[in-house]
Amino acid sequence: MARAFRAKNTCICLFSILLLSQAFYVSAGDIIDEYLKNNVNVNQKIDKYFSNKTYSLNIFLYTDTFDSFENNYPLLVKLLSGMKANTVYLAFNNKRFSISKAYSTNIKSFIKLAHNNKIKVSALIYNDIYPYFNKNYRNNVIENLKKYFSECAANEKFDSITSDLEPNTIRKNIKNIPASFKLRWDRKNGWGKNGSNNKLLSLTISLLQELKKHFPETFISQTTQFYFNSYVNKGLLLVGSSNDFLKVCDNVIIMCYFNNLSDITKFSRKNLKETSKANSLIICVKTTDKGNPRTTLGGEDIISLAKILTNIAKKSSKISSFGGLAIYDLKGLMQILSK
Repeated sequence: MARAFRAKNTCICLFSILLLSQAFYVSAGDIIDEYLKNNVNVNQKIDKYFSNKTYSLNIFLYTDTFDSFENNYPLLVKLLSGMKANTVYLAFNNKRFSISKAYSTNIKSFIKLAHNNKIKVSALIYNDIYPYFNKNYRNNVIENLKKYFSECAANEKFDSITSDLEPNTIRKNIKNIPASFKLRWDRKNGWGKNGSNNKLLSLTISLLQELKKHFPETFISQTTQFYFNSYVNKGLLLVGSSNDFLKVCDNVIIMCYFNNLSDITKFSRKNLKETSKANSLIICVKTTDKGNPRTTLGGEDIISLAKILTNIAKKSSKISSFGGLAIYDLKGLMQILSK
């Protein structure tokens, strides 16, 4: 009876959570509709809080948001230009590229407009787990990127490639991993030279070397976790520091996801001090409302967010490795602007 009661209440609880998540989910289209309604007000906020910024700002742009601006890319570029965005990390939807000429045309149109407004565009790839164990997947992404580069005009080319390989996401409960791939990120037992965590990071470096081999003249970026450096320093990992990634990449983007200025500056500063290459480390903060609220600035208004970004840049700019800030992602930033 007690088990049945707990099971019943668990089902009710899960159903309630599902209803709440549906109620609070906001699509990219909804955000853009809200932006259009409050266009003047939002643009005034952008001009007030971004026009005089002195730091480099880079923004992640995912497929749902990009698609929502279809047929209205001038508006998207105007928004990015108003923020004085330096680089946009545009998710390259490999599957869509393989089957849709319209998708390729849309990318070209957007990049051309972005370049006309002095905004760089980077092809964001590998933002899933498949590259780690599926060589055909990697080959397909690489070949499609090569195809895009070969068929587009000079002012429609991606300025760089950004890899979003995240070894720490390959955990025991993840599905769709073949039985032959044994490596899992293990926070308890995966440490040391022969530990699975070290092997996953070594594999990450190898995959980046493979990417660089195919695109030797292209600027390559890699996202990474802020805590990898400390694990290397403690001897828990033999590879995975910012300096290790910079042996095969041109810069790194550290995901420093906290909901307050103090923690962001504290943990990013350690990485900055330990990174030897100048202008090579970009500090990324999170504005999306997904996941743990302790990891995002999505609860801030635009005034407090602008102050936080300015203070991060001010505290970091004295260290030579600092290369600017990044925001994950545009959708979350637009939600903040529309408050």
